[in-house]
Amino acid sequence: MVHRAVTTFGRLDMAFNNAGVQAPPADAADETAEDFDRVNAVNLRGVWASMKHELRQMRQQGSGAIVNCSSLGGLVGLPERAAYHASKHGVIGLTKSVAVEYPVTFLIIPSRGSRSPGPVWLFPPVVRMIRGVLSPGRVASTDR
Repeated sequence: MVHRAVTTFGRLDMAFNNAGVQAPPADAADETAEDFDRVNAVNLRGVWASMKHELRQMRQQGSGAIVNCSSLGGLVGLPERAAYHASKHGVIGLTKSVAVEYPVTFLIIPSRGSRSPGPVWLFPPVVRMIRGVLSPGRVASTDR
């Protein structure tokens, strides 16, 4: 995808990563390893794999913005959804870890449902646009 975007448009300025599947509802002790692995392969590894290639291109060109969508499931836990919530918490942790590696500002945008964005982190020049409001590396929330 990244190669095609760069070939077509000359660069990659923005990416939005959103992946989500669920396993059938099950008590955590009864959930199968196959269901757990499938959910994490799509929800967490899918975001990681996309972001990995996006980061390489954005690092090379010196700018870009990536939005990783988690869900409310990345902030809470619910019964019979252990694999799903683990994967969505993982997306938030992955995003925070990568934000430490790159000169970015990390924002928390609260989820208002499964289709609302979760954590967002931004590359320069977007960071420069909001630098007057936030310092790089600071965690903020739109609830403030």
